[in-house]
Amino acid sequence: MKQKTKRMEKKNNENRIEYIDIARGIAIILMVLGHVIDVSLSRNFIFSFHMPLFIIISGFFYKDDSWKNAIVKGIKKLIIPYIICIIITDILLAMFNRNIEYINVIDFLKQIFFSYAFSGIFTFFNAKPLSHLWFFPLLLLTKLIFKYDKTVCKNEFQMLALITFEVYIGYIFGVFRIFLPWSFDVALYSLIFYYFGYLLKKYNILEKIFSNKSVLALLTTIWLLGMCLNSIELATRRYPGGIWCAIVAICGSVVVIYISKLIDNRLKNISKILKWYGKNSCWIILLHFMEKELINYDFLNVFSNKGYVCFIEFICKIIIITFFMVMIVKIKKNINGRIGVKQNV
Repeated sequence: MKQKTKRMEKKNNENRIEYIDIARGIAIILMVLGHVIDVSLSRNFIFSFHMPLFIIISGFFYKDDSWKNAIVKGIKKLIIPYIICIIITDILLAMFNRNIEYINVIDFLKQIFFSYAFSGIFTFFNAKPLSHLWFFPLLLLTKLIFKYDKTVCKNEFQMLALITFEVYIGYIFGVFRIFLPWSFDVALYSLIFYYFGYLLKKYNILEKIFSNKSVLALLTTIWLLGMCLNSIELATRRYPGGIWCAIVAICGSVVVIYISKLIDNRLKNISKILKWYGKNSCWIILLHFMEKELINYDFLNVFSNKGYVCFIEFICKIIIITFFMVMIVKIKKNINGRIGVKQNV
């Protein structure tokens, strides 16, 4: 049984590109940090690439599955965890508020269906915001739209033309603050990142960039200049400079992936930690949502230094998320071990 489990783990590891996991790890940790710091250059730095990076990586690993497999996998890996996480969080919130007689089913369904990242600018039907959990249905829609485009287009030129048109439509929706259910408008705009990730893998562009220091220097310069001016924020439909902010996000993502490769080669202890966070990034997003909704950090306001408060809150969040993530990993291993025993029997 143990040998079989080890073989499965080895096979999964062989299919992974470890520096990509490190890039995921960097992005997921910065996502948590980005949710506690105020608008500043530090926030611009984080938002300039972290969500686009996840979409680029998803496009990098795109597979030509059948429609049935693509939808089933998407529901299993993204939508079911998304719904279960909302259910558990709402139940716990009701319990903590001592209001366990019922949970408003209509409000719950609106929350799932509209999947708004925040409230304030657009509160159609007064649906409760989901914070960063909105990313799960967004990613599924982006994948399915890209699959449709790839199915109907006969060549790369048609693909580029169609995706350019869709990105423009998504951008227009964002400019006029039209927030569609499941962030469909953002999914259209996000195709630029998904398609770029797909091209990186198809034409082996990453290795070509990594071997050219001049190109890396150019990408880094564009990224640094772009983040100093302003940065993209998909959740709020903030696209400063139109296509410019997407170019900045792509440049930043490539540079972070390159840095991740350097970390993998030279800083083994740090790379192990970042790989672990990267491999479990989806779970960490779910846990961060629950932690963010359930835990109030107002007790930290006793400190007068705002920067210190943000730092302590960030550390608390990372410790809580990591603790529960370790528990989940152990539970998953035990379940896989029991399944292996049953199969051997």
